Amino acid sequence: MRFSRALNLVMMVGLVSCLLTICLWSTCTVKSSSLNDARVEMVKRDEPSFVHTEYHNRGTNSLRNTEAEEEEEEEGGEDETDTAEEDGEAPAIGKSLKFSPQSDVSDIDCNINGETTVQCKKVKDEVYLPWSFVKPYFEVFGEMDKDDTFNFHHANSLVHPPQPTYGPGSMFMAFDHYTVETRDRVKCVTASEDSLQTKGIALPVTEKTLKCFKVDIKFSTNGSISILGELSNGEKVKIHFVFSREHIALDLKGGNIYYGMGERRNEWIHLARQLIFDVMKGFLQKIKMERVKDPLWFKRILEVRVHGHGWLDNLTLTSDVHLDQFFDSANWLVKHQDDRGGWPIMVTRRLVTGVMELAPGWYSAMGQGQAMSVLARAYTLTKDRTYLDAAVRGLKLFEVDSAQGGVRARFMGKLDWYEEYPTIPSSFVLNGFIFSLLGLYDLTLVADGQGKEAAERIYNSGMTSLKTNIGMYDTGQGTLYDLRHVSAGLPPNRARWDYHTTHINQLLQLMVIDDSEIFKTIAHRWIGYLKGHRSRHN
Repeated sequence: MRFSRALNLVMMVGLVSCLLTICLWSTCTVKSSSLNDARVEMVKRDEPSFVHTEYHNRGTNSLRNTEAEEEEEEEGGEDETDTAEEDGEAPAIGKSLKFSPQSDVSDIDCNINGETTVQCKKVKDEVYLPWSFVKPYFEVFGEMDKDDTFNFHHANSLVHPPQPTYGPGSMFMAFDHYTVETRDRVKCVTASEDSLQTKGIALPVTEKTLKCFKVDIKFSTNGSISILGELSNGEKVKIHFVFSREHIALDLKGGNIYYGMGERRNEWIHLARQLIFDVMKGFLQKIKMERVKDPLWFKRILEVRVHGHGWLDNLTLTSDVHLDQFFDSANWLVKHQDDRGGWPIMVTRRLVTGVMELAPGWYSAMGQGQAMSVLARAYTLTKDRTYLDAAVRGLKLFEVDSAQGGVRARFMGKLDWYEEYPTIPSSFVLNGFIFSLLGLYDLTLVADGQGKEAAERIYNSGMTSLKTNIGMYDTGQGTLYDLRHVSAGLPPNRARWDYHTTHINQLLQLMVIDDSEIFKTIAHRWIGYLKGHRSRHN
């Protein structure tokens, strides 16, 4: 009797145990599936809205070419790695570890490819390499946030959605996201007259937020304009605009920064200055950027002082002088264009010492193209053909080979490529080539007659080359800056992440101009590389 009761009790316990096991297993399976679905949905939510990206749920970080893989599966194609992952054999990633620091953590040596040794931490079955090793070795990025969460990034640059339209009447790519440091340019404009005294006029300033100024001024004698400003550390600085051929000088001890206006007395000068950058550039003559950026940042204007004899008009404090400086640039391009239609670069450029070098006086297709983008926009705003004619003259060098002092190379002797650096052998820099195409496209929209025909011919030839060669810059996990490994037999020159992002931004802008599928496909893939995705291997 006792034996029978004991047997029944054992059977009951076994049955309950089986039921609990089945329920728990089912619950865990559902939770795991839900977690995977949520992870895929999260990735989809984070993807850029301007490029359609579909991710597959395989526990990998690769992108799925849905149609191609479905066809491969229908034809019986199978990848052993994928099969193992789909069977649940992929290793767990990012699992939570609970351990006792005293008993579970130990210091170990990690041998890195037999080349070096670093000290690591071992926690149960996991090994942790120090971030100071991981960051430079794998070229990745990361930082702690205020919640003590470590944010890991494969890249340190951002992709900006393209403008919905593109042309000489619109924004140039995503440059509204950037603050480009202004150069010291002085231009002549007409203005009303106002007499000045030799002892100088001091104009105290109570406005605290405006950090730019512009003025029309004509000196009949030696003279200057001085700005007294306050820095973020409370100290004072003086920025002087003087008659001198020296572009910039710094008197650090006295807190004086000097900008030369040339020797241009008895003619109207238009000054439009962003004082933040004038101060920054001045201090950078002798101080490193990290010491300038915070304590020596320009805070506000205290006083404007004018010395000399002459006339002054339109002295204005403002929040920006972007349009003034834009026309300063356009006028400079018109004035300094040479008889070949170019803007020669008067410095030596060495891409690879002894192999790819350029002596002073070389031209850049990128420089030519961006000059045309500026001039096309100046013409669009003013309808002044001076700007348009200068832009059309800039086309000449696109049909002159690099060996003859132009900017055109021939890839494999057939495809036209407009060189940012017209070296011999050719370098085939990607981003500079695309910038030149954007300038050519701008000109096709505003030019007329033979100028329009030439711009269209050169642009179309370049676009054919780009669509043919763009895949050669894809490494499977990033992009190449140029093709020196093809043209000169040198090691490949990988594009760092900010250049990779530039390539993406350029392709996204080209997609607005040209809806060719190749730009969409490649931009989609290259965006994935920023998140650590890689192309498939064999």
